Amino acid sequence: MKILLADPDRDFLTSYGKILEIDGHEVETAFDGTQVITKTAGSRFDLVLLNSDLPRIDSVRIVRHLNEEGVPAAVLSGDGKKIEERFKEEKVAAYLYFPFGPAEMRSLVREAVKEDAK
Repeated sequence: MKILLADPDRDFLTSYGKILEIDGHEVETAFDGTQVITKTAGSRFDLVLLNSDLPRIDSVRIVRHLNEEGVPAAVLSGDGKKIEERFKEEKVAAYLYFPFGPAEMRSLVREAVKEDAK
C-alpha cells in the first residue's frame, strides 16, 4: 500500500514512516499542507495519514481535496473526540488520538483500508 504520512514533526515522520515501511508499505512524507496537496495531485496514494494541525493549509480543506481525488484520509489529532466535529462535513476513514504507539498506528491503517473498501 502507498501511504502519505503528513505531520509537522519531522522526527515523527521519520520514526512512523520507518514503522510503516517495515510493515511493507511504500511511504512518502509531508510536513505541511502544501506538500500534501502537491504530492497527492501527481501521484496515487492508497491512504493519507495527516495531522489535524498541519501548517499552511487547513486540514479540513486538505481532507476535502483528498475526498475529491478519491484518496482516503485518516486524521491524527491531539484534540480528542472533539476533532470529529471539525471534520463532520468531510469523509474521514479513521481517527487516531495522540499519544499513540506503533500498534495503534498499524491498527489505524487496517481500519482505514477496511472502511474505504465499504
